Amino acid sequence: MTPYRYDINIDKAYRFGTEIEFSNATLEKLNEIFLQENLNVTFKQKHKQQNPTYNTWYLDTECTISIETPTGIKGGELSSKILTNEKETWKELKKICTILKDNNAIIDDSCANHVNIDLLSKPKSKNDFYKLLMSLILLYEQDMELFYMGNNYHIRENKDYFAYSIKTILLKKLAQLNPFEQKDYYHLLTKEWPTLTESIYGIKIHEKNNQERFEIRYPRGTLDEKIIQNYINFSLKLINACIFPNQRIDKEKLTYLTNQEITSFLNNDFSIYRSKPKEFLELIENISQTQKDIDDLSYQYKKVHHSWKKGQL
Repeated sequence: MTPYRYDINIDKAYRFGTEIEFSNATLEKLNEIFLQENLNVTFKQKHKQQNPTYNTWYLDTECTISIETPTGIKGGELSSKILTNEKETWKELKKICTILKDNNAIIDDSCANHVNIDLLSKPKSKNDFYKLLMSLILLYEQDMELFYMGNNYHIRENKDYFAYSIKTILLKKLAQLNPFEQKDYYHLLTKEWPTLTESIYGIKIHEKNNQERFEIRYPRGTLDEKIIQNYINFSLKLINACIFPNQRIDKEKLTYLTNQEITSFLNNDFSIYRSKPKEFLELIENISQTQKDIDDLSYQYKKVHHSWKKGQL
C-alpha cells in the first residue's frame, strides 16, 4: 500500500463526504480541542434535523453509540463538510483522525464509516448507468463487503440493521426480468423496488436538490485515515466507472455474467455467494486510474481476504 495521499486522482468537481463513528471519546472535550486547533468543526446535536449546509464538519451524538455520563457525552460521529479532491481535504481528514486517536476515541462493533457521493454529472444514459451499477453490485457485493471491512475480516454486529446485503434482493427481482433486458433500472431501484432508497441497505440512493446522491453504508468503522481514504477512493472510482465506462469495462460481458448469476440463483446454486478474488481484483484494475489506486485498493482487499481465509483454517 502506498503512503497516505494528498491527491487520489479524481476530478475535483466530485463532491463527497464521510461519517466517522467512534465510541469512548468525550464530545465536549473533542469540541474544545477542535476549537483550539482552529478546525472547521461545529458541535451540534441532531444536526441532520436542522437543515445542515455541510460547510462545516458536524460533531454530533449517534443513537447506537453515544452514552450520557457525569463527565459528558461519550461517543458519537463526525459528519464531514462537503469535500473535494484537494490537498486541504486530505490534510484536514488526517488531522481529525489524529485528534480522535489521541483523545481516547475507539472503534467498537457498532461503528461505521459511511461515504456519500454526489454524481459529478448526469450520465448520458441513466438506464445504462444504473444497469452497470446493479451488475457490479450483484456480481461483487460479497467482495465489496470484504474490502469495506478495512484491515481485517470482521462483520460489525449491527450490519443487518444498517448495511444489509442487497444481492439476494436484486437476484429475486431480476429473476422476474430474466433475461437481463433493457428496463428503466432507476425506476425499478428507487420506485418499484423500494430497496435502495432505504437506510437499512448497503447502498442508499436518494435525491437532494435535484442531484442524485449515493450513500455507501457498508464500511466498517475506522480511525485510520488511509483506510478512510481507500473507502472514499474505491467508492468514487466505482461510481465514476459507471458514469464514464472505459474500454476496460466490458458491458456485454457484465450482462452475460449477470444473466449467468441469475440462472445460478434460480437453480439454487449457492456458490454465487462465494468471494471472487481474481475477478474483483480485475475490477479494481479496471476502475482505477493510476497504479497507486491499484496498489492501495488491491492491498486492502487482499489483507481482509487473507485474514478471512486464515480464520477459516
